[in-house]
Amino acid sequence: VNRQMGSITIELGIGEPAEYQVLDIIEFNSDRKRMSLIVKCPDGTVKLMTKGADSTMFPRIRNGTDIVSTEKALKGFGDDGLRTLVLAEKVLPSGVWEPWVKKNGEAKNIIGDDERKAALLVEYAAEIEVDLELVGTTAIEDKLQEGVPQTIEALRTAGMKVWMLTGDKMETAINIGYACALLHDNMQKIQLDSTMRTKDLLENLVFKDDDGGLDRGIIVDGDSLTRIFNDEELKHKFVDATATCTSVVCCRVSPKQKADVVEMVRTDKPDATTLSIGDGANDV
Repeated sequence: VNRQMGSITIELGIGEPAEYQVLDIIEFNSDRKRMSLIVKCPDGTVKLMTKGADSTMFPRIRNGTDIVSTEKALKGFGDDGLRTLVLAEKVLPSGVWEPWVKKNGEAKNIIGDDERKAALLVEYAAEIEVDLELVGTTAIEDKLQEGVPQTIEALRTAGMKVWMLTGDKMETAINIGYACALLHDNMQKIQLDSTMRTKDLLENLVFKDDDGGLDRGIIVDGDSLTRIFNDEELKHKFVDATATCTSVVCCRVSPKQKADVVEMVRTDKPDATTLSIGDGANDV
């Protein structure tokens, strides 16, 4: 209900507002895919509260935690096209948080050596964001603006090829792809994910020639793109396959990978007119 410099006041249910003192913030970035707060609770307990993508959160959850039900819920949310986050926390004794906040503050104040500053902040964050207690997950609907499917369909009918580059889970990205008419049932699709070996990626990057002129689409995740960009044979085959597609969906990709994909398309098709549109600051 209120946020001021150094504190957050929230209201749980119909109880009295509770004020939490913010001792430190570990910012989100595209590499970490998570953020954390260190807060002093109304009862005096100091906690680390972390939220982030499941891929970066689960490795930091306390050993022995049963995450099966959470993974099942996340898959269900993704299938429904919802954007998800995993929440976790842990109590920090005074002998842990006080020296950590002190050295993290010193790192934040480093001037003139950005590389060392960034390295220390990453090191300190990784040091404290471990052995977390799983709290749960959130799922929100990110509604498309009115007319998006019709607009994309009109662009495709005009002969334009549309690619979607997103950090969303594959299930969410596929659902959004169908919702905005990038993907449809009457098209030949190739799906590449992190479970595939390089040999599997090569074998799967082939469309059937006797498809009767169906639209073609490729769905690929960030881990697969990393391997594609690091293997010339695989990269050439991917470029050749995408050239025949009407749409491509790249999911679980970082801003750097988005830039790499854009550069790849512009390099491969230097005479084509291309337009890249980013909807957030991390896409710039």
